[in-house]
Amino acid sequence: MRSAAPLRGLLSFSLAGKFTFLSLAGIATVFAIVFAAENLAWAQEYKVLLFILPTLAVVLFTSWLVRRVTRPLRDLEGAVAVIERDYDLTRRARALSSDEVGQVAARINKMLDWMSELVLRVQQNTRDLEASSGRLHQASAALSESATAQLDVEFGAGAPAARARAQKRAEILEVLARLEEAAAA
Repeated sequence: MRSAAPLRGLLSFSLAGKFTFLSLAGIATVFAIVFAAENLAWAQEYKVLLFILPTLAVVLFTSWLVRRVTRPLRDLEGAVAVIERDYDLTRRARALSSDEVGQVAARINKMLDWMSELVLRVQQNTRDLEASSGRLHQASAALSESATAQLDVEFGAGAPAARARAQKRAEILEVLARLEEAAAA
């Protein structure tokens, strides 16, 4: 298991660092082999092969590294697409590395935590507002009934009294409507 540690250290570089290191290492390897081949008599016959094999190794390693870098990006894009499509704030992006992709995944997860908390707060505030609105509506109805009863006692029966009651009722209802509007805002 110790042999994987240097490779793991290489993969913890930033994306730019990984590709820079790979390019420099590949170029240095190819030149070292070609230089060594020029000084060896037996290598003169295999000079082209000694150039092609390290170049092929660098190309294969580069393609492996590109897949290793782009796979987390594809996974991250897929996780974000699922979250967007399903509105599922419980899903999380996998942060498998400490490079830029891993940091973005960690930030997305923190943002999702924040958004989940925000949704819970909005839901709680909505429930509180609905309860307050219901209590205000009940108080308004009780006040209206009480005011009507008081007007009946104060003005009595008859046409002039009915008009006075209607006018007072309209004033009271207007005040109650304003109170409800203020409470709704």
